[in-house]
Amino acid sequence: MVPFRFVNNASGNALSALDQQPARTRGVFYAALFNLVANLVAIPRFGATGAAATTLLTDMLLTVYLARRLAPSVRGVSVGTSVVVTLLPVLPMAAVVLALPGWHVLLRIAVGAVVYTGFGYLSGAWRVGDLKHLREI
Repeated sequence: MVPFRFVNNASGNALSALDQQPARTRGVFYAALFNLVANLVAIPRFGATGAAATTLLTDMLLTVYLARRLAPSVRGVSVGTSVVVTLLPVLPMAAVVLALPGWHVLLRIAVGAVVYTGFGYLSGAWRVGDLKHLREI
């Protein structure tokens, strides 16, 4: 869920910077409303697992909404591709973290971060040139 939150936060900030705060606010409102209704259905039946699932689904839907609102304002960048490439490293990270159930949670988080960073580089989610460009800004 954390990568979705990163993408959603960055997308929301970009919309705000582009003077599209109302679109961001609508998206967050729709997400909150969806989450409330989904939790009313899922929690009585599935408990905490249902709550976790609805939270993940809510963040995924918000990612799609924000990406669609941001895409027309960002020329030369495929927002959909950027989102997929950024989220792709989540799969190996999740597999590794889930494969270490007996490890201390902080150690699992650290290992997950290393795996995400490595696969993020391989997937093109971030590049050394991007980091150099950020330093110039």
